[in-house]
Amino acid sequence: LLLCVLTGVIISGLCIFSAEWMLRLIRTRDDLLEGAELYFRIYALGMPAMGVFNFGNGVMSANGDTRRPLMYLLTAGILNVIMNLFFVIVCNMAEDGVALSSIISQYITAVLILVHMFRDKSACGLRLRSIRFWRGCSVPILVLGIPAGIQNAIFAVANLFIQRSVNYFDTVMVNGNSAASNADTLIYNMMSAFYTACSTFMGQNWGAGNKDRMMKSYYISLGYSFIIAAVLGVGFLLCGEPFLYIFTNDADVVAAGMERMQIMCFSYCISAFMDCTIAACRG
Repeated sequence: LLLCVLTGVIISGLCIFSAEWMLRLIRTRDDLLEGAELYFRIYALGMPAMGVFNFGNGVMSANGDTRRPLMYLLTAGILNVIMNLFFVIVCNMAEDGVALSSIISQYITAVLILVHMFRDKSACGLRLRSIRFWRGCSVPILVLGIPAGIQNAIFAVANLFIQRSVNYFDTVMVNGNSAASNADTLIYNMMSAFYTACSTFMGQNWGAGNKDRMMKSYYISLGYSFIIAAVLGVGFLLCGEPFLYIFTNDADVVAAGMERMQIMCFSYCISAFMDCTIAACRG
């Protein structure tokens, strides 16, 4: 918990103080820079809350409880939509309103998961007197966590180079790419649920010495993640335009987004072979 909060605070500070530099590094267009910088700095304030929720979600998922984190996210997601409409339509806010609703929903999920964990009397519950850096535990967690973080960062950095290249195009293409990338987030998050399950079952069966069940868990998780990505990929390919019109009313932006989506939709399912294997190795 302490490592997750500390990491969130550090990342939040780095993002706030270097927002303009990072956005200029990826060649954010001048007409988009001011709004992007404001959104980025406000959104960065939610990083500690994101760290807390990810910590709690990891513990509860490892213990076999994925229902409560789902309900917490669902509650926060609904509130996020309501607050978005309130801040933008009623309060006449723009990027700041969207970012503010996002971080409020993130802190709601963090509070909900902490309340549950402090009430939990099992071995996976939180005890206030026990929250400290334990000798012999912090280093192994970092040894496992830092390579995992670097692995995730590799893809994030690669995407920054891609975004930098996209920003050479006109505003229509930039907006179309941004709108279409929402499909990436939706599909990858759904696939990630099966990766979490894979890590959980791999770790539990490794501890039990049941190697046959380990491989069975891996193949089942791989199959589920591949199938859901393939189905959603085809779905977005066929129904991509209505999806993109959720984010824009500009037909040119939708057309630009469809160009990206027509390429990406066939690649989602292929990534399951890599990501599910990584999840299995972590487990």
